[in-house]
Amino acid sequence: MFKKILFFLCLFITSNVIAQENSFFNKTYSNSNANLEIGVGYLFNPINKPVYVRYQVASRSILLNKKLGFMYTIESNSDEVQDVFGLNYRISNSLSLQVGSGLLNYNVFNSGGIRKEISIAYHPDYMPLTITNGYSISMGHSLIVNYRFYFNKRETIKNVEVQHNKKQFNKKEVLDKIENNSSFRKSSWNIYNPSIIDKKKRSVLLISQMASYTLAVAGLNQLWYNSYPKSSFHFINDNCEWLQMDKVGHMTTSYYSGVLGIKAYNWTGMKRKNAIWFGGLAGTFFLTAIEVLDGKSEKWGASPGDLMANTTGSLFAIGQALKWNEQRIQLKFSYSPSIWAPKNPEQLGNSHLERVLKDYNGQTYWLSFNLKSLIQIDDVNFPNWLNLSFGYGAHFMKQPYTKDGGIVWRKRQYLLSLDVDLTRIKTKSKVLNSVLHTFGFLKFPMPTIELRNGKLYGYPIYY
Repeated sequence: MFKKILFFLCLFITSNVIAQENSFFNKTYSNSNANLEIGVGYLFNPINKPVYVRYQVASRSILLNKKLGFMYTIESNSDEVQDVFGLNYRISNSLSLQVGSGLLNYNVFNSGGIRKEISIAYHPDYMPLTITNGYSISMGHSLIVNYRFYFNKRETIKNVEVQHNKKQFNKKEVLDKIENNSSFRKSSWNIYNPSIIDKKKRSVLLISQMASYTLAVAGLNQLWYNSYPKSSFHFINDNCEWLQMDKVGHMTTSYYSGVLGIKAYNWTGMKRKNAIWFGGLAGTFFLTAIEVLDGKSEKWGASPGDLMANTTGSLFAIGQALKWNEQRIQLKFSYSPSIWAPKNPEQLGNSHLERVLKDYNGQTYWLSFNLKSLIQIDDVNFPNWLNLSFGYGAHFMKQPYTKDGGIVWRKRQYLLSLDVDLTRIKTKSKVLNSVLHTFGFLKFPMPTIELRNGKLYGYPIYY
């Protein structure tokens, strides 16, 4: 497999040189001056070994008209020390490909096999950081964040300033044209205005996301998955577990990750559609990483059903943002303690907090429709926060499956209720508005009708 990857890289670089001919050797980048990088990261999931901490030294833009450089990585854990030496090749202003192999250990002279790795490095000119995401067949996924030190800092700053001034001039031209042309001012959402991205905000967002992703995955791997035996990557079919309540939970988690992601990318000033797609898929990306950890654990396995639910949740957020620029139909959550958790605390939770997350008997998931925005009610007196909700839950579940020959107790629940969209309530207090928006994912307690086992039940207040 690695030989095929190396062959593809050689073919790609050669064809790039031939296709570009004259322009290739004359092209330089605003951040392409020779530099030295020093960084730290993790090797997340080495087979049958503890997590490695990685330390890297790299130098880019040295040879081949500032396209080729070198990198050296040392990895260590409580058992051993390994290293990787390789080359990096710049394929664009912000991206480089890297390939490497073991130098001191697991090299071409080692009878135990050769350590090989391929990675892609992201090094934009608007921040002095390089984020490198790598993969090794024998050692798994890795992530490193480097800080760049330039050998010729004055020239680098000058190049970046020239590029920045050009962009600012172009933006000013566009804004002047729009200001003088009333046909561009068609919507209060300003969807025709060009997005002017705030690079500082984008840097803050990307670094925060990468740090959160790294800490979350490394923490889960170290604190949870390392306690169980590893295996080769495999899939399982768990679609019949818990009457699909876990799948609805995956979809809801991915949906709200997408909603928050869209808001975060919009905050940076990114183009509307780009912000929606990049932000909306945040939940899918993160939850897929967890599925990979599941897939390499002997006790669990990657679930196609979970992957589909994650993607569905993200697309549900993305679709509404693209069509309406808001979320008129929300996925919501409610919980009340059940009598079944104490009967199986290992799977349904020991503490109250664990049971909120694990006891599917007490959970209810809702599809909440905002009436005024969906039906287009023009009456100003009609409350814009009033929703109609359809809920789904399950009950009488002590185990994921009903055991063969056992009595079938498990029942599905279908519910109809009114709801309050807390995100549409505006007060004069910014703090109170923030609190309401924070808890907007919760279903508001309201009178409810339940259909279960062919019978109707009524509740004055249901949560």
